[in-house]
Amino acid sequence: FALRHNKDLVAARHVIAEAEGRLVQAGLWNNPEFEFRTEFDARTKDGKRLYEGGFMQRFPWSGRLAQARAVARVDVAMAIEELRDKERMLAGNVLGKARALLAVDRKLGINADNRSLLDRIFKQTSALTATGKATAAEARVIELEQTTLDLSREGLVVERRAKLAELNGLLGRSPD
Repeated sequence: FALRHNKDLVAARHVIAEAEGRLVQAGLWNNPEFEFRTEFDARTKDGKRLYEGGFMQRFPWSGRLAQARAVARVDVAMAIEELRDKERMLAGNVLGKARALLAVDRKLGINADNRSLLDRIFKQTSALTATGKATAAEARVIELEQTTLDLSREGLVVERRAKLAELNGLLGRSPD
């Protein structure tokens, strides 16, 4: 998806098309020129007019067209190699961002698991506190751990949004 929709790669493909167009143009002769001339002699009674027209074509003798084609071929090859390099770099960047996003998702899953475990422990501690087998301080420590996990989760959610926006940018989509 990234290789097809990334805007930098689309621009690089246009550069290749431009270079190929210059290659086609490099092999062509100059356009012929059409000349037209008219003369009017007002000194004579009959008002003699003279009309002339013709085509003129310049023929290259110096081998300029062959040299221009060689340069244009090099331009096409350079544009293709630049596109390949950009594709390789993009693939690496997308892979890295996707891995980072998966790591954040896994951290969020672990955070959710820890939160559910702490909720169960808190319920059990609350029940034990009611019977006198646990202290209120132990319940407060668990509440503190829950708050820490909630703050950690919020940080992970923000990090996930940022990584997703970066990945979407590489894919050629809007950040959201």
